[in-house]
Formats: sequence, structure tokens, C-alpha cells
Amino acid sequence: MSSEGRSSATTVLTVSSLRYLLTEAVTLDPKAKKLLGFTDNRQDASLQAGHFNDFIQILLLRGALLAAIRSEPATVLKDDVLTQRVHTHLHLDVVDFSANPEARGPRARNAEAALRDVLGYRLYYDLQRGWRITNPNLEQLQLLQITYDSLDLCCQDAEAWHACPSLLAQAAPEQRMALAHELLDVMRRNLCIKTIYLDAHYQEQIRNRSFAMLKEPWALTEDEKMFAAPVMVPRPKTQTQDADFYTVNVSYRSKFGRQMRRQTAWGDGNPYYPARFTEDHYNTVVDAMLGVLHTYGLVEASDLGKGLTGYRLDASVIEWHAGDPVKAEKANAFFRSLYENVAAMLSAGDTFLHQLEAREHTAQVESEMREHREQSFREARLPVLFCSPTMELGVDIAQLNTVYMNVSH
Repeated sequence: MSSEGRSSATTVLTVSSLRYLLTEAVTLDPKAKKLLGFTDNRQDASLQAGHFNDFIQILLLRGALLAAIRSEPATVLKDDVLTQRVHTHLHLDVVDFSANPEARGPRARNAEAALRDVLGYRLYYDLQRGWRITNPNLEQLQLLQITYDSLDLCCQDAEAWHACPSLLAQAAPEQRMALAHELLDVMRRNLCIKTIYLDAHYQEQIRNRSFAMLKEPWALTEDEKMFAAPVMVPRPKTQTQDADFYTVNVSYRSKFGRQMRRQTAWGDGNPYYPARFTEDHYNTVVDAMLGVLHTYGLVEASDLGKGLTGYRLDASVIEWHAGDPVKAEKANAFFRSLYENVAAMLSAGDTFLHQLEAREHTAQVESEMREHREQSFREARLPVLFCSPTMELGVDIAQLNTVYMNVSH
């Protein structure tokens, strides 16, 4: 544990303890099935409660995605059914997410639609490396593989590449495929994706519906800033470029640019490989490649003005596959097993994780809210309470079986 951050270690130990208390400790009084965590300051208590809740939501979201993919006949999901399938495998009851669980008719349907919009945003946002806390995502663990519909056909279509520079037109289809796939991966991992969930205008609607219809932990928080999709520009960033327009610049000197200008990327002895691969060569080749990808509907082009063209990956071509089991064996064993176990739980309809929620108990919390949390904790309706020394001041917490101490040195 010495190599792990205190917050992550505390969260993992807490989840493990609650798993035992809530599912195995059959002789324990139900009101004692809870955990009280002590820390030495209110900032750490607040941080730990937030970390725990984030961790649980990430487990549920990624576990449901993995379960949904594996339940599909071809073990692949696409944008048109992504949120519906994940929603189904989350097994959320209306009281878990709706601000008004008694609602019926259109309002109930609207709450479910609002939830799917939030899920869609979080699923696409999670295609980046990491997410809020430092857990590797499914792709990093080789449990998820992303491919692009028709990219292989596009790269094999000699006629589509005929008008391109000879280096690209005469390259083998597998060489075009490797470079094109990498370029699309760069766009995807930087969230240069055309989807309503990353559209700034639609995100305003998502936020408004979330505020009106959803509750924590599935609602967007008040201070959460949503990330809108940038555009990829295959040129270096310039001083004249509008600073308010967010771009991802994949230039000649980028990692992808270095990959493209390696002779090995084009095959041994390619007669069209230049004696010196200059920036002009890169610009010409990458523009031609993006032109063909645009023709096939894999990317969308946008005129940014000042002679610049930006590109976004079309979400409808993204294919979410189960990862390669052989490669997954080489990934982080703890997190791989964790997500696989959560996916198996959700596939079996196990909703253990749904009842886990943490709150802070500090002097910074308003007295009325603090009393409400104390009452919920006494009755074990709130299973986890992280507190500062305020809890030592004669607060009645009734029956208790498990205490966690987290002390700074």
C-alpha cells in the first residue's frame, strides 16, 4: 500500500470492508453495517467523500459498459445504442437517479432521457486517458478496443486514394490503415468527436435537464465544467490563431507527425519516400489522408478561416469492442479484475454498489445537514461517513462495528 495514494487506498479498503459488512456479516445487526472514517482535518474528509463517490460511479459506468459490450451478439456497441445498453446494464431504480421518483408519464420518461444524456457525456469523456481520479480506463487495461466502421474498406479502396500524393496512393493498404487508425485514435483521445454529448449548445440542455430531473450521484454537479469537443488541426498552433477556439494541433512535430515521417511507416524500399521528409511533405500527405477519410464519412471537416481546416471524428463510426483477452492479461491485474468483477455483478443483476454512498461530517457542513447525516448514519441508510474531529464531540452514532483511521504524518 506504500506505493498507493492515501485517498485511493482508503477508498479501496472502505469498499472491501463494506462488501463484507453488507453481504457476508449475516449475524451483525443491520444498523451496525456501516463504516466511520476519521481524518485529522475537514479538507481531507471532504476530499475522501468525493473520491469515494467518484470511484463508485466510475466502477458502475465502466462495469456497465463492459457488461453491455459482452452481452451484444457481436460484442460491439455503436453510438446509436450505446447509452440505452449501458443504462440497461446499470440496473438503476428510479429512486437512484430521479429527483422526483414518484413522477409518472412524460416526466418519468424525460428523467430517463436526461440520465442517458449524462451517461453519454461521461462515456465519451472517459475515452481520454484517466478520469478525475487516477484509475486506468478500460482501453488502457485492454478490456476495451476501439475500431472505426469501414476504415479497412476505405484504406483498401485504391480508386479513393488515386489522386493523393504517390507516397500515399502507392502505399500498401495495411500501411494506410495503420496511419489512418492512429490519426483517428489521436482525434478520439483528444475528444475531437462529433457527437451531441460533446456539443457545447446541447450540453446546456443536458445541464438544465440534469439540474431539474436528476439527483446525485448521477446528476451533473453545480461546479462541474463540461468539456466540449475541440477540432483537430493538422498544423502547428500559431500566434494569430483565435485563442477562444479550442483546437488540438497535430503538426509535423507531433507524435503522429514523427510516426508519419518514419520510413518504416511506408514499408521498406518504398520508391516514393522522399530523401528528406519535410514539413511540406507532411502537410500534403496528411491533408490528402484527411480528404479521403472525409469522403468516406469518417471525419467531418470545418472551415476555421485564415486558411485553416479543422476535423472531428464522426461518433457514428466508432465501434466499442471487447478487448483482446491475451493482451488484457499483461495489463494492471488489480484494476482488470476489479472491472471484470463489477461487469459480472451487473450482468447478474447484483446492485451491491448502488447502495454505497459517502458523506463528510465536519464543522464546515451546515448544522441542519450535519444532523440529517448523523440520523442517516445511525440508521445505516448512509453507509459511510468521513469525519474530522467534530465526530469526537459527543455525537450519538448508535451501533458501530467498523472504524477507519487515516492520519497524516
